[in-house]
Amino acid sequence: MPVAVVDASALLAALEPGGVAARQNLVTLSETHDLAAPTLLPFELGHVIHRKHPAGYGATPDERDAALAAALGAVTLVPPDEERLQAAARLVDAHRMSFYDASYLALAAADESSVLLTEDRALHQVAVRVLGPDRALRASALQAL
Repeated sequence: MPVAVVDASALLAALEPGGVAARQNLVTLSETHDLAAPTLLPFELGHVIHRKHPAGYGATPDERDAALAAALGAVTLVPPDEERLQAAARLVDAHRMSFYDASYLALAAADESSVLLTEDRALHQVAVRVLGPDRALRASALQAL
């Protein structure tokens, strides 16, 4: 199955109470793609769920842990390798983006059948230039694949 690289913003959009479209689009995409992300994903999600907006994900640490586990559920975490680290570094230099965002984009760019799913406007704009509009997807407005 082809791979859909999902970033923290896409998963968080699906968790939000008003994130019905993002949630449905993520489920639909997971029926035709394996979901994957760099190993930094749990830390990005954990920061938002436990530190930045804890009230939105549960009243207790256990409830927030459950939200984090649910968000990570079907996502395969991919450790970095030298080739992807170098690709991310080139993306940072070429597009003035964070190394974090570049790690998601480098993972998606590594395979021509992969797509990137994000709600991050800046990452999406760069992904459209690097991957093309058919492979750079918004979680809340997923086009037919």
